[in-house]
Amino acid sequence: MKKLTPWFFAIAVLAVTLLVVVESVYRQHKTRQKFASLQVLLKTEQALNQEWGRLQSEYSTKVDNGLIERFAREQLGMVQPQEDQVITIKR
Repeated sequence: MKKLTPWFFAIAVLAVTLLVVVESVYRQHKTRQKFASLQVLLKTEQALNQEWGRLQSEYSTKVDNGLIERFAREQLGMVQPQEDQVITIKR
């Protein structure tokens, strides 16, 4: 029984070492996968931020009152109403 104990101890240490190595490789693999996913998400975020900036810039040019009035006159043929055509509603 005493002769089996050193072998048993050596096998147990070897098994634990192998488990630690396999766990380390597995965790490193998962970390690399998550890092790759993070890089994809960061690129997507950057693209979305660029799109958001473009949309904000486009919005600011579209809501300009002068631009809206010019569009209404030129494209839609609208004109400013005369004073006698304006009705004021009081509450």
